[in-house]
Amino acid sequence: MLGPQQLRNHRESPGIETARSAVERFGRADQFAQVAGEAE
Repeated sequence: MLGPQQLRNHRESPGIETARSAVERFGRADQFAQVAGEAE
């Protein structure tokens, strides 16, 4: 799983993502939120 630092780096990456990768990232936002909530 991605850690908080990896997730932050992914969000701060240059705008070279394809539309599909962006959709995948947003589609997993709920999972990231759950992981972060459980970790904290």
